[in-house]
Amino acid sequence: MHAVVLVGGFGTRLRPLTDTIPKPMLPVGHVPLIARLIARLACGGVEEVTLALGFRPEPFMAGFPDQRCGDVGLHYAVEPEPLDTGGAIRFAAEHTGIGDTFVVANGDVLTDLDVGALVAAHRATQAEATLHLIGVADPSAFGVAELGADSRIMQFVEKPAPGTEPSNLVSAGTYVFEPSVLARIPGGRVSIERQTFPELVESGTVYGYLSDVYWLDAGRPDQYLQANLDLINGRRAERCEPIADGASVAPDASVDGSVVGAGATVATGARVGFSLVLPGGQIGPGAVVERSVVMGVVGADASLRNSVVGAGASVAAGAQLVDARLPDPDAQAAPSPLAEHSTAPTLIVGGAGFIGSHLVDRLVAEGAAVDVVDDLSTGSLANLGAARDAARGTTELTIHTLDATAAELAELIVLRRPTVIYHLALLTRHGATALDHGRSFTSTLAMLDAARRAGVAKVVVALPATSLYGHPSGRDLPVKEGPLEPRGVRGVVAKAIVDLLGVYREQWGIEFTALALGTVYGDRQRPDGGVVAALLDAALRGDAAQLSGDGRQGRDFLYVDDAVDALVRAGQRGSGLVVNVGTGVQTSLRDLWGRIAPDGPAATFGPARPDELSRFALAPVRARIHLGWSPWTSLDDGLAEVARTDRTDS
Repeated sequence: MHAVVLVGGFGTRLRPLTDTIPKPMLPVGHVPLIARLIARLACGGVEEVTLALGFRPEPFMAGFPDQRCGDVGLHYAVEPEPLDTGGAIRFAAEHTGIGDTFVVANGDVLTDLDVGALVAAHRATQAEATLHLIGVADPSAFGVAELGADSRIMQFVEKPAPGTEPSNLVSAGTYVFEPSVLARIPGGRVSIERQTFPELVESGTVYGYLSDVYWLDAGRPDQYLQANLDLINGRRAERCEPIADGASVAPDASVDGSVVGAGATVATGARVGFSLVLPGGQIGPGAVVERSVVMGVVGADASLRNSVVGAGASVAAGAQLVDARLPDPDAQAAPSPLAEHSTAPTLIVGGAGFIGSHLVDRLVAEGAAVDVVDDLSTGSLANLGAARDAARGTTELTIHTLDATAAELAELIVLRRPTVIYHLALLTRHGATALDHGRSFTSTLAMLDAARRAGVAKVVVALPATSLYGHPSGRDLPVKEGPLEPRGVRGVVAKAIVDLLGVYREQWGIEFTALALGTVYGDRQRPDGGVVAALLDAALRGDAAQLSGDGRQGRDFLYVDDAVDALVRAGQRGSGLVVNVGTGVQTSLRDLWGRIAPDGPAATFGPARPDELSRFALAPVRARIHLGWSPWTSLDDGLAEVARTDRTDS
């Protein structure tokens, strides 16, 4: 059976906790809320779940990179615009091709509901839709149902005014639908509660399933705290250890009726009562924390009661806070670090190079302000001619002749405060020395430290995929994203850069996407910059191709415009991930020469390069899911376009 889980909300009521983590990914008893929900669905017979994603989908994808949660397969449906509950359900169901009875669940609900019994009741009544109902003291904040003698719902009112509720029975956020319900949901933005449920009531095809099991909407900080405490106080059959492995609690500290997450610290003499200290939270010496949630830092001898301390926030030593939220959600608008429309520039390191200049063209054409950093050792100002012409009078294009390792680059980042940094100077060529590769790492470290000080929201790096996945066998092709197996110094440095990006994301909130690129080709590529450019140059001169080894080595050739499209998308999506960008098609060097010069001289062969791959192709699985990207240029079309451009330029 399939289920759709709605997880696309903003989590506004839980701020500041949800400023850094989407609500369903917050831990409940050391496990993400969404994982507990999916486990409950699995117990009821659900085998596949589609997450209906909207706001900040990347943490969900990073949290379940293999698209599984336990034994349940996951699908991601990222809505292109806010569609409300009904629109999101229809979009997710159509995206996954659901055509049979399915379950729908809100992603912020904790319950001990027997989902299998709910489905059985639905089938027994031959209902079109069945809603889980539960009785509450104050139903006015929920969708309220009036239930008939045969369990048919006679009336449904979303959030009625207090005193006007038809009953105290509220929708508990888990439903069973027949596919015919989808036909009742028009395209676009639709509320399932305000539009679809009343229509189902009129048709007499919606039923209620009443139970008195544990149920909690974890939408407010006090409710979220209670959801965690209920796993240690005996209210639920499920339980968790109060103090997680990896937490540090001083021997003389007092932790009473509280949950302390992995990586959290409770210092000497501190007292924590009926509170939640999330991973990374720090309680200072002598501090007193009561009925509070802490993600940040509570200083020495401070007192905190009925309060919330978000990530990055600190309570000063000796301070006394009651009913506080830090940072104050009302003091500023909800953060949107990756907003598409920003006056701050996009900075491209290596922007005058082959790939970088094409990226500059694309961003300038879209009206973005762009800062280019390049030492012109392999790049050229000529590559930026078209962008400079296009930018005149329309947008800002600034070129800085700097080495990526120069101290001035850090100064520039702090001064200009770009929203997104693209680091493309990491695609060192074969033959580069170990010191060259080492400089790639140190330049990334310097760039990230400057980005931290400048408040940069996102960093995108491009890395050589052929150095990241070892020596794949034929049955491993095309290579999917997975554990990195670096090959040679180039690969070791590339993996170290990915690890470094992860540290800066975890500790300072700088989002990143690392694109593992196939063998990129296109116009502006120097003959010594890639095999396609070298063979095109040989064909233009009428020479024979000189291939290393026997020429049967396979590569995944990616047209530069396709690579640039993935880079642009990565500026907004795919955070925290290594993403393959390739075609999935392997082409040998012999075949490549045959396509470039079908009537040319036969290729000649030389010694194979040390540790050269015999075969390679990339499966762009995450690119399709997380970036919405697929390659569209075939090798023959790409080669024809490069040849046409070369003829035009000459």
